[in-house]
Amino acid sequence: VTGNVFDMSVPTYRGSAEVYEPASGKFHPAGPMTDYRDYATATLLGNGQVLVAGGNDPSGSTLLSAELYDPATDSFRATAMTTPRGQQTATLLSDGRVLLVGGYGNYDFNATAEIYDPMNDRFTATGSMAISRGSQTATLLPDSRVLIVGGGDFLGGIGTLGNAPTSDLSSLVSAELYDPTTGTFSPTGSMVATPK
Repeated sequence: VTGNVFDMSVPTYRGSAEVYEPASGKFHPAGPMTDYRDYATATLLGNGQVLVAGGNDPSGSTLLSAELYDPATDSFRATAMTTPRGQQTATLLSDGRVLLVGGYGNYDFNATAEIYDPMNDRFTATGSMAISRGSQTATLLPDSRVLIVGGGDFLGGIGTLGNAPTSDLSSLVSAELYDPTTGTFSPTGSMVATPK
């Protein structure tokens, strides 16, 4: 369990982490994170480490950083993404890489995506979605493609999630498929129900 905001009335961001032990049913503190972050993703890698990526810092700025938690040393190590993002999805692919998609960054939702490869500890850009979105779902399919569904975007104007007024956040019914063999997204069927 990593980061997050403690109290929204007086936002207190956390740079701490905890580990849950299923055998005892208890949590215990883990080594401190390298950044304070909220709206990050956490992905268990095949080597037992956890990739914690993106999110927002205490000023509300979207982070370009990521970090790796190593349970063997109970410590975090910093690394960097290609694009600042928060409210993105992170999906462990069949080949052990991690796909990070969309999210909020640079004062708007984005359509970009990137791949983290634990073999060389690097993020690289991959194809972009047809539609900008954040807070969507991402599901690994049996054929190794990833289904990206819904989420939200600022339609009709660029906005910030801070104090500046902006157009309303619109829910999306569209969906896209990511193919890791080609590194491309393609539109697919839309949801039937319109999100509220």
